[in-house]
Amino acid sequence: MSRDPEEVNKLTESTYKNVMEQFNPGLRNLINLGKSYEKAVSAMVLAGKQYFDAVSKIGENAAVSPVSRELGVVLMEISDVHRKVNIELEENFRRFHREVIAELERKTDMDVKYMTATFKRYQTEHKMKQDSLERSQTDLKKLRRKSQGKNASKYESKENECLETVTHRQMDMQKFIADGCREALLEEKRRFCFLVDKHCTFSYQVSAFHEKARELMTENLTTWQDKCGDASNVPESVMSMIEGLRTPVSNTPQASPALQRLNRLNSDAMIPAPPAPPHTSPLANMFNHDSSRREEREP
Repeated sequence: MSRDPEEVNKLTESTYKNVMEQFNPGLRNLINLGKSYEKAVSAMVLAGKQYFDAVSKIGENAAVSPVSRELGVVLMEISDVHRKVNIELEENFRRFHREVIAELERKTDMDVKYMTATFKRYQTEHKMKQDSLERSQTDLKKLRRKSQGKNASKYESKENECLETVTHRQMDMQKFIADGCREALLEEKRRFCFLVDKHCTFSYQVSAFHEKARELMTENLTTWQDKCGDASNVPESVMSMIEGLRTPVSNTPQASPALQRLNRLNSDAMIPAPPAPPHTSPLANMFNHDSSRREEREP
């Protein structure tokens, strides 16, 4: 698709302006947002560390319980895995800062100066070539007006020379515009390629982080889940202790010696004394003796 040189020149200038007025300011905004992103992740990592430290502390408390010991160990293991994941996340964002944000910041500062100088040089050269071409075209017009008179042959040679100059400068101008447009478009594309490449690298890093986090999580996840599958499950040793409490104890503890003596005294006091023999009146005995004597005298 052929285009007028002036249209191509406008495309070149608009490409430079797009990089200078849209792309580079966009990168500056991206850098600021990237730094905010880093701060947010750093705060999240710190909050996560505090959270899983607390989980580990609860696990330590549970680990001394006879019935929840295994669950306490699981909580400490979960906390440890999440700490490792947080460390990996932190390292990823150190690389993000080093390989993306810092590079964008450095490139942007350099690029503003470079693109300003490059665009200015293009405009300067374009103006010089344009002025030179316009002068040659003006000279050609003058010679053609003069060649219309009586001495046409006198200006024929100069007119041909001027025509060659105009043709040469037109071709040079078109080549300059074409090369300038190509260079401007490539400058733009190089910047977008740089930005895409940096974020592809970061994306690979994030992908690797998630893969490693997945491995860390799934390695023991099934085992952890099994430990809390049945809340009514009680270890055998604890069940034996509980069942032992339900069985009656055959040997009751002995009372103290003082208590034993007191009990004996109380027992003796409670035993009834044997009945005393009945008391016989002396008068009764006397009558008994008289009766005996009477019985002896009678035949």
